[in-house]
Amino acid sequence: MQDTAAAKASVRVEPVVPSLKGLVLPEIVAKLVLGAQVRRIDDQVAVTFEGAPVVMHLQDFEFATRVADQIRKKMPRRVTPGTVISLVEQAQKGVSAELFQPGVVRVLYYATMSKVSAFYRCLMPMYALNMGGRAVAHASNARFGREALNYDVVVIQIDNSPSVLEFTIALQAQGKKVVYEIDDAFDCLEPWHPQYASYGQPARQEAIRAMMAQADAVQVSTQWLADRYRGHAKRIEVVPNMVELASWPRADRLRRDGLFKVLWAGSPSHSGDLEVVIPAMGRFLSAHPDARLVLFGQTIKDARLPAAQVEIVDFCEFEEYPFKLAAVDADVALAPLADVPFNYGKSNLRILQYWATGYPVVSSNVGPYAEVGGGILCSDEEEWLASLETLHENREFGRTMVDEGFESVKQYDVLPHAKKIEAFYSSLVERR
Repeated sequence: MQDTAAAKASVRVEPVVPSLKGLVLPEIVAKLVLGAQVRRIDDQVAVTFEGAPVVMHLQDFEFATRVADQIRKKMPRRVTPGTVISLVEQAQKGVSAELFQPGVVRVLYYATMSKVSAFYRCLMPMYALNMGGRAVAHASNARFGREALNYDVVVIQIDNSPSVLEFTIALQAQGKKVVYEIDDAFDCLEPWHPQYASYGQPARQEAIRAMMAQADAVQVSTQWLADRYRGHAKRIEVVPNMVELASWPRADRLRRDGLFKVLWAGSPSHSGDLEVVIPAMGRFLSAHPDARLVLFGQTIKDARLPAAQVEIVDFCEFEEYPFKLAAVDADVALAPLADVPFNYGKSNLRILQYWATGYPVVSSNVGPYAEVGGGILCSDEEEWLASLETLHENREFGRTMVDEGFESVKQYDVLPHAKKIEAFYSSLVERR
């Protein structure tokens, strides 16, 4: 680039060498955003700001213009000294991103306050995206701010308040793509579910449908949910729940207490599911003094379960869960699921966690568990009891199930899904 003297001498300016672009182009970007005048002759461009022209090659000008266009959308109407300082910083970041990550899709997740849901539905896909080369992603603890304008795609998880709908419309007016993330069939909750009182209201359901209709795409965890909500969305995409096998701890199998431990893990929101297996479990415990039922995450007192054979593992923080799950060192893990519409939309995440930990699984022959073949499938009390008896008498069979389960969970590892998620978000931007 050349200053005024060079311009008068009609010296032809060549493109700035790549190693210097990050140093000299942010200033041009800032001037363009602030309204600099532009005059072009062939492949030479004069950018004049406050009476001082700078001549640059068309290639560099087009580069600076791309970055300036992105920043201009985020500028407040009233420019203050603080705005200018912020603008310079944004120009530097914009130039760096365009230089070192050209053409990438930038994704921002606004996750729910629930740690578990936020982790599997937002943080895990974010992690997958950042392992690829066509997208970068971040998650925010803030609630719907100006930072969203720095991204191409904004993912809003579950929230369906009127203010969020307005925020979605405002983002789309700025050329951003909005994805609405929902991973449960909130329109068919059972009365025993803790969220039934709020999400079961007609007004709440209407708000969810409004968000689906407004969003550029709806992201769900299962094909059942995709089929159920397809008529409410412009586009719907299945992003399955995943686990990161490389960091998931496995049970060490060092327990030598002579007990046969049966594990059930779940929060109170799954009390209706636990009820499915209690009758058979009570009969099994009564028949086998060496058997123990380990309830992880919920404390219940039920006359059908011998109290002396029930162990409680208290609820723990989400970050501790995989390690405490492995520490139980169970002989078998149970995945009961009530045969109700709400559960048809659930994913097989609980089975994936059991498999990743190295547990044989006995599950309900319902919905997602039936679809993936969740270990031994049971349809009634007698089948639950027979399955437990089989594993109690044939420990080698249980070890075979462990190996089969670990092979099955590999297809849900985060690594194989990274490119698919990347392609989904990239396709949204490419449709502009």
